[in-house]
Order: sequence, then structure tokens, then C-alpha cells
Amino acid sequence: MQSFRVLSSRERNLHILIIEYFLMDVFEEFREKMHITRKWIYLNHAAIGPLPTDTFIELSEGIMEKTLHGAANIDLNAIDEKYVKMQKIGRKILGTTREETIFFPQYTQLGMLPILDGLDFKSGGNVVITDMEFTQNSFPFQVFARKTHRELKVIRSIDGKIPWENFEKAIDDETRVVGLSHVQFANGFKTDLRAVAALCHDHGAFLLVDAIQSLGTLNFRAHDWDVDAVVAGGYKWLLGPFNTGIGYIAPHHLDKIDPTMAGWMTDQDYLNMTHHPYNPVFGAKRLQGHINPSLFTLYSSIKLLTNVGLRDIETKIRSLTNHIVKRAEEMELKVASPREAHERGAIVKVDIDNAEMGVKFLKSHNVSVSLRNGGIRLAPHAYNTLEEIDKTMDLIGEFLRIKK
Repeated sequence: MQSFRVLSSRERNLHILIIEYFLMDVFEEFREKMHITRKWIYLNHAAIGPLPTDTFIELSEGIMEKTLHGAANIDLNAIDEKYVKMQKIGRKILGTTREETIFFPQYTQLGMLPILDGLDFKSGGNVVITDMEFTQNSFPFQVFARKTHRELKVIRSIDGKIPWENFEKAIDDETRVVGLSHVQFANGFKTDLRAVAALCHDHGAFLLVDAIQSLGTLNFRAHDWDVDAVVAGGYKWLLGPFNTGIGYIAPHHLDKIDPTMAGWMTDQDYLNMTHHPYNPVFGAKRLQGHINPSLFTLYSSIKLLTNVGLRDIETKIRSLTNHIVKRAEEMELKVASPREAHERGAIVKVDIDNAEMGVKFLKSHNVSVSLRNGGIRLAPHAYNTLEEIDKTMDLIGEFLRIKK
């Protein structure tokens, strides 16, 4: 049997540089499609992702069509074809082989709510979340626990990470559902979803994942990791329009979903618009409720990412975030994100004095980042460059010298 040697950090970095060299043309083409690069060093994808040119054109054409023609040219029969096309590319970004597991909520919360409402969880027990969640992910589970008279258990983080033993203490045989962000919004802490899913299933719990801070940045594998459900807004790392999103339900849950939020397009005979007995479609589409016309423009953004290649995007982003960490350490700045790449998504938070003023200083030099919890959050995508990272870190250094 052939044995394999673990690469050293130096060898691993060299390997990444070699991959980047051969992929340079791919990322240059990606960058060409991102008009925002003409003005900004844009490292703010954890807040809002800019639109690629193709997506902007398609969205603009849709607005123009509505402005000039209203409903005159709408083809309701074509909606199903477009929806299936969306499901086919959606399964690539989520890592599943079955189109019927995919649906498209308008945003993250509108994906969570029909899942919580539509599954018949065993009565009693507890609901588990973490103290690192963004409020959009925390509030629905708090309300769900309160309205269904279940205990709410909040897993505590330590130094910007959630220790594995804290998951083990919180999730037990009384746990009905666990709500968890794959990557945490403030500092990029990334959870091992395969491990958490296995722990949940050992106790009979359902794992509902908010992937808005990871989809589009890595090779997501919903099926392989055995997660029960995934939801994500499309306007961040997926580079889609507002009011678009994507969701996934594991195949073995598809025949169990019965949400209250039924919409006209979730009926098998959706072109029959007069009163008749509701007969929901099979699969995740019954969670759809409503189809927002801008949904179909998300296709162009996802196609761009899948054409570049999700594994290659993950590798490129990791090289950029590793470089941020390296530069921050050289500048003796506090890195408030996990140092190990496998515990960190596409976000690095650097804590500095007067961080709010620092964010404004960077903006005055056409660098876009976010202020989060007293630090600067940098969130590069794969079309960003090492040169942009260096310029940003140099500007942070300049700001700190000015403020001394």
C-alpha cells in the first residue's frame, strides 16, 4: 500500500502558488466580469456581494421588460423549465445529485421558516443554537422554541470558536433541531458540518444550516456531509441579486414536509387558478411559496462560480485569507479569526484601535470592508488579488501610524 506524507506549511503554500499560476487566466476572466474592481478594492462580500456584469444585464433586461410590457409577454408554461434549470445548477453549488432537493427562498429566513413549520418534530425537548449566530439565524429558532414550548439551549463560544465538547454537552436525546451557521459572520469561524450532523443524528436531531457565509466560497457537499437542510441568501458570496436565495432538503425528508406557507406554484396543477383541493408538488419545491422573477437571474451568478470551479475558488480564497493573517501577524495586529485554515471560512477579522475610523479611512481610499465587534472584517472573493490584500494591509498600517 502506498503511503502519503503530510505536506509542511511551506510545501503547502508552494502548492497553492503553483495552482494559482495555472488558474491565473480563469481568475482574470472572473475579475473581468466584476465591474466593481474598476473603482474599489472590494473585500466586503460577507456583507453584500457585487453583481457580475452578466447578472446585472439580465436583471436590467427583466426590469425593462416589466417597465415596457408588463405581463404581455409572460409565458407561464416556461416557468417550470426555468425552475428545473435553476435546480440543476443549484445542486452543483450545494453538492447533491438530486434536483428535487433544491428550492429557492427569497432570503435565508424565508427558507428556514417553512422548514421549521413544515416538519412534524416530536413534541417537547429542546432547540439548540450558538451564541455566535447572526440575529437573522438566531431569532427564528428563539421564536420557534417559545411558540412550541421547547427549551432553548445556547452553546457558548470561547475566544471566537466553539469547542467540540460544547456541542457534545448541548446536543442530547431531547434535542429536536439544531440551528447553526456553517461560517460565522463576525470572524469566519467554520464548523465541521459532517461531524455536527453525525452528532445530531446520533441523538435523533435535525440539523438546519445557514450557509449564507460559505456557499460560493468552497466546495459545499450537503449530501456527503449528511446535513438535513441548508438555506442561504443569494446576495453575498453567490454574487446574486437581493431577494434571491437557495435551499436544500435531504432526500429522506422530502415526503415529510407539509408547510403552512403554501403558494400557488407549489400545487401540482398550478395553472388552475380557481379554487380547488390543494395537491402539493413532491420535493423541496413545496417550500417555495412564491417565485420572485429576479430569482432566475441568480442562475447567471451561480453559473459563473461553477464555471470557475468551486474547488479552485476555495483554494484561491484560502491563499488570500492566509495572506491577510500572515500580514497581520507581521504587523503585530490581533487576528480575531481562527488561525488554522480548516477552522476559518472566507472571513478574517483584525482587531485594531479606532476600528470604526479605520474602516472610514479605508473607504476614503476606495477599499470596502466592514466594522464588526470592534474590528475590521475582511472578506475577499476569488477574483481579488494578493496585490489588493497587500495594499489594504499597507493602508491599515498607515492609518495606525497616523493615529499614534
